[in-house]
Amino acid sequence: MLSIAPWYHVFGLITLLTVLRVGGQLIYTDDYKNLPKYMLENRVSVVGGVPKLFHAMYEKLEGTIQENRLARFLWRYAPTLLGTKIKRRLVGGTQLKYFLSGGAPLDAKVMKGFRRLGIGMIEGYGLTETSPVLTFSTPFNEKIGSVGPAIPGVEIRIDDPNEEGIGEIVVRGPNVMKGYYKNPEATRKVIDPDGWLHTGDLGYLDEDGWLYIKGRKKNVIVLEGGKNVYPEEIEFELKQIPLIEEIMIKGGKRKGLEVIKAFVYPKPELLQKHSLEELKKMIWEAIKEKSKDLAPYKRVHSQHDLIILDKPFEKSSKLDIKRYLYEES
Repeated sequence: MLSIAPWYHVFGLITLLTVLRVGGQLIYTDDYKNLPKYMLENRVSVVGGVPKLFHAMYEKLEGTIQENRLARFLWRYAPTLLGTKIKRRLVGGTQLKYFLSGGAPLDAKVMKGFRRLGIGMIEGYGLTETSPVLTFSTPFNEKIGSVGPAIPGVEIRIDDPNEEGIGEIVVRGPNVMKGYYKNPEATRKVIDPDGWLHTGDLGYLDEDGWLYIKGRKKNVIVLEGGKNVYPEEIEFELKQIPLIEEIMIKGGKRKGLEVIKAFVYPKPELLQKHSLEELKKMIWEAIKEKSKDLAPYKRVHSQHDLIILDKPFEKSSKLDIKRYLYEES
């Protein structure tokens, strides 16, 4: 197994423990540029990483396919054969079986695309406070868009759901922490007297008990009409635009009303070729087109609400964007 998740992160630690448990071999690297080299040298069968890694791999793969006539034909009519050729190029054989994704929601397009090529996606959900896994789906048991059902011994319910069934995800089980070290006040804020941990994440459960993540409770935008907008859901859609490297959706005021604003960091190579004003026009047209897939109240409605950045977002140690640093402009 090849992993890019550091061992100080709980996702990286759990991959280490899993490989030790099954008697496998773990290759660790944080060298993204040479990832194909390490995959080939070690003939890996599983790659573990964050969705951004798999999205970048798929995006590059898509570009390569579009440039090659034979690859386009195989992608359309014989994707498994194309997948065999890609595996041989990546790892020197056909042993590449799975991509293991965690840390954030995975793009359904990426999951479907790799599955067509014969590479299964394993996706999970959890927190450091839950040791960490709460749910996971496998290629043999999956629903596109869901992070899977609860693992044995874990209970999941939705607290204070709205009319769409979306509410805070709360969990209980033997893997939930006892509390934050020497910080009972912080512990009381997240674990109630009945032992339920309030995750701060929003989502819903379907009729089969499968969990779907919608975003973070603290990030919700409440519009004037009372509609709730989940920024992560919009970011998930708009980041598929090829011009966009990173995007953050946030609420803001315009003419006294709460509106949806988009902060965008374009692809670095575009910043070298175009001015910010040119990029704003290009990205705005792309956002308008892509937003047709979104409900009207979830759209960025004015070019004035699009802010183009000339450098990447500042992030926390967990690689989360520091949203509080970015105000409307």
